[in-house]
Amino acid sequence: ARRGDGPTLIEAQTYRYHGHFGADDPLGYRSEEEQEYYMDRDCIKQLTAHIIENGFAGEDDLQSLDEKALAAIAEAVRFADESPFPDDTDLLTDVYNTYA
Repeated sequence: ARRGDGPTLIEAQTYRYHGHFGADDPLGYRSEEEQEYYMDRDCIKQLTAHIIENGFAGEDDLQSLDEKALAAIAEAVRFADESPFPDDTDLLTDVYNTYA
């Protein structure tokens, strides 16, 4: 792809740590070994280690980013909780392309 030799397919193999919904977590359809295997290869853990090991940022810097992200999430939740419930007429707003 970098040489311009045509399209490239990137296969990103991911793993869902939690169930599809809260009640299916204890169903036991995944073994503990399987979960540990993927936890050990977690992409966020690997990227964090790479960033620190290569001096791109320190643990304190990454912790600060985490705290800022959590604060932004908390603010978004607060805003949603304090906002009026949308009207039924807004149900399909921005769901379908209407500008084509």
